[in-house]
Amino acid sequence: MRGSRGRGGFISRGRQTNTAMMHTAFDKQAANSARRLQRDYKELTESKEGLVGVSAKPLPDDMYTWHGNISGPADTKWAKGVFHFKMTIPMDYPCSPPDITLFTKIPHPNVFGNKLCLDMLE
Repeated sequence: MRGSRGRGGFISRGRQTNTAMMHTAFDKQAANSARRLQRDYKELTESKEGLVGVSAKPLPDDMYTWHGNISGPADTKWAKGVFHFKMTIPMDYPCSPPDITLFTKIPHPNVFGNKLCLDMLE
């Protein structure tokens, strides 16, 4: 059965049309996030200034999972530390923030267990 035009636009009368539309939207969103991640990675690797004390890159087979390290800032109790983390990036990135898991234990007010919690990540 075919759909019809209604006040809000196309009204589907079949499950296949809705599913196809959802898949198309999801595929487009995933393609957009993949392009954004590739651009972010290129910016990180080609930056002339570089990020002091921070390194990160995606896994070879998964652009949505990155591993990285942060060096503790000088003149703090974390100064000699190197903290390993994993970022799990959602398919709707950058609309939704990544989830950051720390593999190095660190006593810090923004770390709860092994999760980094920041307002900008909420």
